[in-house]
Amino acid sequence: MRDPTCYQDWETIILKKQTAHPKSIESTNSSASKTNDENNIVKPMKVSNELKIAIQQARVSSKLSQKQLASMMSCQPSIINQYESGKAIPNNSFISKLEQKLKTKLPRAKKKKI
Repeated sequence: MRDPTCYQDWETIILKKQTAHPKSIESTNSSASKTNDENNIVKPMKVSNELKIAIQQARVSSKLSQKQLASMMSCQPSIINQYESGKAIPNNSFISKLEQKLKTKLPRAKKKKI
């Protein structure tokens, strides 16, 4: 007969967490974060300065708060805030809906050719 313990592994296994490596100086370089030519990674386009000012002026002239405009647009107030602060990625269909609600002409985002 065979020994029943010959198939068991009694060796102790120790589990350790992986240590986080500090960020390198190269990754924090501002020129490297905008575009990486080696990998063809391009930073996404943001709302132009003239668009964000036009949205703010149209909203203020209509005497609306960001929250009121967001409820008219059926969206989150944070989206309106992102457009007005220039942090949002422009969407021309959303801009056209803004034009209809604010009854004004807004500059559109230009499409980039790759």
